[in-house]
Amino acid sequence: VEFELDTMLLEEKMMMMMLFTRNDTRGTEAVFESYARKMGRKKLCRAYVNLKAYEYFVKGQPVAESVFQYIERDYGKLSRQGRTQEQEDVCRLALMQHYAMAVSLAKEQKKYAEELLEEYSAKGMRFAFWKRFGEELLAPYQMKGREFVEYVGNPASIVYISWRKKGQEEYADGFPEGDNPLENCASYEIFMDDVEHQADLVAYLETIPEIRTVNQSALAANTLTGVNALVAYVSAGIIIILILVSMFLINNTVTIGISVRKEEINIMKYIGATDFFVRAPFVIEGILIGIFGSILPLAGIYVMYNNVLEFIDNRFSILAGLLQFLPVNEVYRTMVPVVVLIGVGIGFLGSFVTVRKHLRV
Repeated sequence: VEFELDTMLLEEKMMMMMLFTRNDTRGTEAVFESYARKMGRKKLCRAYVNLKAYEYFVKGQPVAESVFQYIERDYGKLSRQGRTQEQEDVCRLALMQHYAMAVSLAKEQKKYAEELLEEYSAKGMRFAFWKRFGEELLAPYQMKGREFVEYVGNPASIVYISWRKKGQEEYADGFPEGDNPLENCASYEIFMDDVEHQADLVAYLETIPEIRTVNQSALAANTLTGVNALVAYVSAGIIIILILVSMFLINNTVTIGISVRKEEINIMKYIGATDFFVRAPFVIEGILIGIFGSILPLAGIYVMYNNVLEFIDNRFSILAGLLQFLPVNEVYRTMVPVVVLIGVGIGFLGSFVTVRKHLRV
């Protein structure tokens, strides 16, 4: 049953109450979406979006996609008019972090990301989440292999301001001893590319007298280091086995081809064909098998990679926030030439050995 009630006024009051109290706004995006669709007051919508962007960027709370879509539309409109500075910093920073966490970016989103990276880099503001962007976007900023130290403030802390009148030489008295408003209210977070160096870094930080405490997780670091080593050994073993299997299959394929064409090869030798002329087709056949054997899995993995990342992002958002997944284009920029060259090498080696063994001409 549809009662056809106009809920816009009720939604407006709910949003104003949320903005006024600033209590827990999680799960309120549905009200905002409905109000924005009905062309509600723009100032109210912007105020709500600012608050949600603050909760996402500063407090790390999850925010619905509709909020980012609103920020993106607003940014796109201002970008075309050359007035992006009119949008609040917290909205642009939240949008940039949202882009960094995305599995892939559309052409227009990539353009916006480039603009934001350039703007905040020019301001001297760089963030650890930038490293989630691909090398294509980060190339101008020389961030590869760099460590990040982020200052983390406490949004609930009270800040006291000392002031002096113009023309006076004396500044206001400092804070009484033990009454520092910033004490115990902030920290630095260090983001490392290689967790194996954590112990060395902690040992160095503990020698600095200005640092009160250093929080670390030695167990997590040791576990991750062990897991990385285990994955590396297992991966190397699997790769060696797959290479041997590939060479075995190429060997069998070329051997069958030689057996089928045995009479033709003898005739070719009788009429004066050189060894290279006889052997070359089989070597080329092995190389082609290696190329196609590398391209087909790459195509399958390309499709599966994006689907798996989207599944993890949608179903396991906590895991997506903890783990850093490289964009598929960045992965394939290195993997495609390496895999194809390995395929060519395996094909050439397998066929060359087989031809020398079974085709003594």
